[in-house]
Amino acid sequence: MSPTAPEMKKGPLVFVVDDEPNIVTLLLRVLEADYEVRCFSDSKKALAAAIDANPAALVVDYLMPELNGVELIRALRHANCPCAVLMTTGVPELPEGPVARKGAPG
Repeated sequence: MSPTAPEMKKGPLVFVVDDEPNIVTLLLRVLEADYEVRCFSDSKKALAAAIDANPAALVVDYLMPELNGVELIRALRHANCPCAVLMTTGVPELPEGPVARKGAPG
């Protein structure tokens, strides 16, 4: 019997939260080689899963149905989920831009 290669352990858990399937697919392809990635198109489901799984990082779209990116980050902070956050958007000007930077510490 030939020896098997040791199982490669992936890096930290990263959540991708975006309601645009093409963006989710792109981010998954970029991240999956180095990270354990879980993808969500529903921000409320992502919130519940993040509270349970405590991901190391979250890549979240600003403009989504249900909870927008800022609301999701605030809810995570309120639940003491200290993950790093990268917010993305296709919106050129955000009315909450300064609020997002001030209101979503960490």
